[in-house]
Amino acid sequence: MILGFHRRQVIANIKRNVAKKQFNSKAELHDPVLDQEQTNNIVNKYWKYTSSIGYRMINPVIRGVFAAASQILNGRCQIEGLENLPDIPTVFVTGNHYNQFDVLLMKKLAMKKNKRMFIVVEASNLAMPHLIGWAVRNFDSLPIDKDMYYLSRVFPKKLKETLKKPCWVLIYLKRSCGSIIVSRVH
Repeated sequence: MILGFHRRQVIANIKRNVAKKQFNSKAELHDPVLDQEQTNNIVNKYWKYTSSIGYRMINPVIRGVFAAASQILNGRCQIEGLENLPDIPTVFVTGNHYNQFDVLLMKKLAMKKNKRMFIVVEASNLAMPHLIGWAVRNFDSLPIDKDMYYLSRVFPKKLKETLKKPCWVLIYLKRSCGSIIVSRVH
């Protein structure tokens, strides 16, 4: 991660990608690169896992840890204008670029509005190793992929299920989708 031990290498990778005008290319050192079959398998496995007892037990714990981290790491951040946000049950929230700390700030904001926050993630993030991958697989993640069948059939159904509950859906279009256009949910 850019915050970890390999910060200089990640920055060099970002510069190299920018020079090549490959703005959506991976820059992290250990980001998984999956072919379409591997991606389909990991996404199917994830959705199956989300209905397991293990997920149902771990997910609230992860949400609690994430909530605590957002309070601790954003403790000095002031949220102004909260009264200007409409009081509606479901909201799509986006930012102009992905940043780990922005996610925590968005979580803090969602908590102020008493909303659960789901995050649209690139499907390959489900394959990340160690603690980060485990957290992505056990948090309220909505994986997205470039597979047209998944985008047009599976993802809209999962999103529609999610939106039945009052929640926020956080999506970073450049990071999660690249050039993907998300289909309309009916």
